[in-house]
Amino acid sequence: MTGSSRGDDTTGSPEPTGFCGDAIVQDDEMCDGGPGCDDDCEFEDYLCNPLNDAGCPAGFRCGALDVAVESFSCQIPGNGDVGEACAGSPENDNGCRARTTCLFNGNTPLCDEGACCVDYCDLTDPECPDDQECRPFFVGSQFRGLEHLGFCGELL
Repeated sequence: MTGSSRGDDTTGSPEPTGFCGDAIVQDDEMCDGGPGCDDDCEFEDYLCNPLNDAGCPAGFRCGALDVAVESFSCQIPGNGDVGEACAGSPENDNGCRARTTCLFNGNTPLCDEGACCVDYCDLTDPECPDDQECRPFFVGSQFRGLEHLGFCGELL
């Protein structure tokens, strides 16, 4: 097993679940192996994980800062809930609550014009309302290490 354990056992017993490298992204891990993830379960190219806010101090959320340059950062959560208006770019997510993103109305049926907050989702384990599906967050090639990042958008 690669990675640093969060419960090293020096007696030679099998490692318990909940350690870096167990193929499960724990709440305190940004990632868990694979491209773009180091041996400490931290992203090589990103400061935080928007799906679980790992990498951010308490009270902050991880959000898209500038999608064009693949930038995520820790931000003070906004007040925008799913379906509520947000400003969009240049600071994409700063008006939305944690684990949501600000999308323009062409990508979601939740807002009539402008942009509104929608849920982030995990393409490998999608959870979206019945009238929506988990769609890839990035157009074209996915960001290394965040290939599974999606948003709940209109059914195609």
